[in-house]
Amino acid sequence: MTYWAANDPSSKPVAGRSAYLILHNTSEVVTPDADGRAVLRYPKGAVVFRDGRVLEVGPVGELTRRHPDARPLNATASWSRPGSWTATRT
Repeated sequence: MTYWAANDPSSKPVAGRSAYLILHNTSEVVTPDADGRAVLRYPKGAVVFRDGRVLEVGPVGELTRRHPDARPLNATASWSRPGSWTATRT
């Protein structure tokens, strides 16, 4: 699982509004590790957003248990990547 510090540039705003979401049902989530030296891949992974920022990335089952109050957002089996957090259908 990947965590970002609150002042980390990779935790930039994504929607410009307050929300607590978990993006799930992805084909794959791909993100750099915390040091930026390796690429982490989470097949059928999830991304948790809070207050317009990426909070956590990792396996969907674990993140769903850790964030039961997050509103689910179905990625419809899309591939998700950091940066713009656009989803691309595969």
